[in-house]
Amino acid sequence: MNEHEPPSDEVELDSASEILSDAIGNLLNQPEIAKSIGGFINAVAAKKAEEPAIVKTSMVLGLIFSFLIFVGIGVLAWFKIISGEATTGLLGALVGYWFGQRQASK
Repeated sequence: MNEHEPPSDEVELDSASEILSDAIGNLLNQPEIAKSIGGFINAVAAKKAEEPAIVKTSMVLGLIFSFLIFVGIGVLAWFKIISGEATTGLLGALVGYWFGQRQASK
């Protein structure tokens, strides 16, 4: 028997994908691994249920912050701390950000 030939009782796999699928199959057949994967999937599912509340809170906080910036620019302009041109530029940038943010999410 040549030393480069596999023993006759071993199954010869044709491709790397077959070797990989065989290894994954053997790994998943172990009960500890299956239990760990099940725990991971349950943890991800629990986080997914909380996601809409987090998105809503983030959006509300962002709107409040933007409103405060808008009011702050208006107050600075009212007391002539910043010029009319600067007020126009700052408010234009803020409104452009709001509309641009909405367009990017589509």
